[in-house]
Amino acid sequence: MKTVYEKINKAFDNAVYPGDKNIGAQPPGVCLETDAIVEFFHGKQWQDITLKELQEGYKGDASACLAFMTPEAYRFYVPAYMLIALSNYNEADVTADTAINSFIPPDEFSADMYQWWEQRVGGFFPEQRETIIAFLEYMQDAHAEDYPVHSPAEALKKLKKYWVKS
Repeated sequence: MKTVYEKINKAFDNAVYPGDKNIGAQPPGVCLETDAIVEFFHGKQWQDITLKELQEGYKGDASACLAFMTPEAYRFYVPAYMLIALSNYNEADVTADTAINSFIPPDEFSADMYQWWEQRVGGFFPEQRETIIAFLEYMQDAHAEDYPVHSPAEALKKLKKYWVKS
């Protein structure tokens, strides 16, 4: 786990903050969840996002945050969720699952949803991709029995297939 933790910190260390106006996927006032996400994540570095910070400071469901972010904000904040899954797996409950689930494409949804997923995962740099693979491999080895569906193995298989194409 320590090695994967260090890989995440290294691979995402120079990630660029998406900008205060590029966090929420919806314009202000359109979606309450998006508005709460923008308010909470505004000005924060991904390294500052911890399980405690999410539990005590975020008004909504912390496991939903990544889904309501722009692709740039998603790529910036997903390492925080990966670290939460590694270091606080049992305490984090579904928040730990958030990163894993976000790497699985929406097979049964519309082409628009698949394109949205592509915009999110397609923008990772090679070192970040390798790190995400290492994270998913660790999660599969350590917690496979917790994932009868939407497993780290499923995410690995589908991400690798997509990244080979792109």
